Amino acid sequence: TSYEHAVEELHNKFYMSIRQKLKACDTTRFAVFAIAPMPLLIQLGSFLGDAVSAVIYQKQRDKGWKWDDSAPDRKFKITSPNKTADKKPVLLMMLTDKIDVTRIHETLGEDVAIWTISADYHGYDFILKRHHLESFKATARSVIDDVLKHYPNGEALHIFPIMPASACVEFGRIRTASHNPWVIYEKRRDTVNYVKTISIKSGHFFLFNLFVNYVSGSELLHNIINTYAHFHHHNHNVVVKVCNFVDSFLLVVIL
Repeated sequence: TSYEHAVEELHNKFYMSIRQKLKACDTTRFAVFAIAPMPLLIQLGSFLGDAVSAVIYQKQRDKGWKWDDSAPDRKFKITSPNKTADKKPVLLMMLTDKIDVTRIHETLGEDVAIWTISADYHGYDFILKRHHLESFKATARSVIDDVLKHYPNGEALHIFPIMPASACVEFGRIRTASHNPWVIYEKRRDTVNYVKTISIKSGHFFLFNLFVNYVSGSELLHNIINTYAHFHHHNHNVVVKVCNFVDSFLLVVIL
């Protein structure tokens, strides 16, 4: 699909270009100015992670990328499901607009456990200052941790975001390898229905970067890395086998 190709291209550009430049750079902090569809922005954030200090900016419709520090604070509201047993976990993030829950049931059925993040204001200008972004990130992190507490066995979390670009990137950055797989949905412009776009699973790419730093001189391990990169988007069974081997070897090297 188009999203699969877009994710593959984003991964290649990030790890073959941006990541290498960051390693070669003297600075430990960088700025991100991102505009793209929400699923890809979340994926970008997951690539960035929280390990490197980054400042995420939001493009304003009438003020460019400048923050408005005089803007009022946002008050976030979290709702959690009463029951989660035998239900699919779902997260609705409603910052720029509201989401009709009936559309979620039409997409995933009735057996869903829904968490929501909303606020006292909705609009495209929701993120006006850095504090808005920091507050959202802290709120989202607490919800993701709560989902993990209720679903510790790796059940996929179905995510429906309607929020600004900067919030998408920051949301992706909170992801760690211990989190549930994420399935990201979007509403098509020509319909009221939601469709699945991308899935984000455990962060083996971050292990790979650390892994390469420790054993970059080994031809055999470079072959494994190339095999992993080749099959990552095409053959899940091969990826699992290669990742298990690499993760075990990485543990031995670090210890």
